[in-house]
Amino acid sequence: MPDHPSPAAAARHRLFLDFPGWLAPAGQVAQGKKLLRQPLASPGETEMDPTRPLLWLARREGLLLLVNESGGHLQAVRAEPYGYHLQDRMRLKIATDSECFAYDNIPPGSAVLVAEYDDKDRDVVCGVRLVVQAPRLGCLAIHPPTAKGGVAETVLLWAHGGSPGPVTVLETPCLPQSWA
Repeated sequence: MPDHPSPAAAARHRLFLDFPGWLAPAGQVAQGKKLLRQPLASPGETEMDPTRPLLWLARREGLLLLVNESGGHLQAVRAEPYGYHLQDRMRLKIATDSECFAYDNIPPGSAVLVAEYDDKDRDVVCGVRLVVQAPRLGCLAIHPPTAKGGVAETVLLWAHGGSPGPVTVLETPCLPQSWA
């Protein structure tokens, strides 16, 4: 994992301000409550509605984005995309030009790029390791489920504090702001 992204990777780093709010898939149920298919009206609303996500992954045209609906700034986000082929029940690591993505001070209601996928990833099992640091959330290591062709759109952390079954969220020691 490189200490600093290459100039080409740095150009791919993106921040999307005022990202559209999360929409529950039709008929989805969380904690026994049916979720309505409507966007979050304001970042503060997550505190009142436990069936809303604080952090989720959006998939748009080959881009995987981490969306911040926590109601506060994320101090730091680090993402490490990875991939592998399965052959004879063994994982074969893919040597790619994937770089780590690093962001600081991500405002609420925005999204950041954490992985990119294209046609060559169709037969590759892809994943992304995330580390998120925020005053309200602490320091979290997040591992969404891997998938062929890239990680799917998914909720990472609900406002009630839980995460969906296939998502692993672990508390981790906070790293200094200079971590890249």
